[in-house]
Parts: sequence; C-alpha cells; structure tokens
Amino acid sequence: MQGTSTSTLLPENLQGLLCTYKHMFAAISSTCCSSVFGYPLDNLKTRMQAYHFKSLKNCTKASLQKEGLLGLYKGVSIQLAAVSFVRTTNFTSYELAKNSLAIEDHFQKCFVGGMMSGSLLSLITCPLEVMFQTRKNRNILF
Repeated sequence: MQGTSTSTLLPENLQGLLCTYKHMFAAISSTCCSSVFGYPLDNLKTRMQAYHFKSLKNCTKASLQKEGLLGLYKGVSIQLAAVSFVRTTNFTSYELAKNSLAIEDHFQKCFVGGMMSGSLLSLITCPLEVMFQTRKNRNILF
C-alpha cells in the first residue's frame, strides 16, 4: 500500500468529521487508552491508601478475590467523561491560544500557547479533581 493516503481509506463524510472534531477525537481516544491501562493502578493506589495494605500484591489479590477483574474498573465511567472533557478543552484551548499569538518563533509560540492553555485548564481541573477523588473514595472502597 505504498503511496496510499488516509484520504483514500476513509469515506469523505468520516474525513470531514475527523477534521472538524479532531481535538475531541484525539482527547477521547487518548483518555480511553490511558484509562484501560492506568485506571486499575490508580484504583489499587486508592485502596492501598484507604486500607493500608502492606504491598501492591496483597491489595491486588484481595481486590480480585472480592470483586473480580471488573472491580478494578469500578468508577471508570466518571473518569472517562471528566477526563475526556478536560483533554478536549486542553487540546482546543492550546490550538486557539497558539494560533491567536502574533509571535514569529515557533518554539515561543508553542510555549506561550501551552502556558495560556495550562492556566485555563487548571481553573477547570482543580474543582473536577476534588469532586472526582471524593466520589472515587466513596465508591471504590469495599
């Protein structure tokens, strides 16, 4: 398939959707990937802090015996929704900030755009993180 571009592999209407909502698709796909692999470890970390297990191995064993593999993903839907929203906001605000700057140097433009986006994002993520952790601690515990 040498020389085949993505445009020939996807229908035109799907290409248009991907182009229009590229930040949202990137945010949701990255959130799904990170949640599949990272959420169980975060879940176990929370349980270790709440129940003072001696090791990650003991915590994992107890969690799997009591709730099974799906127990490690308890509460993941809240994280998927919240983090997808935050990442979409982050990607979009970064692009908007970067493109609105009248700076010629590419590195400086990216750096300042990232600072602007990060500042906005912290105003959104801090309250969400407090809410998320409070709810997670309430729901995750055995």
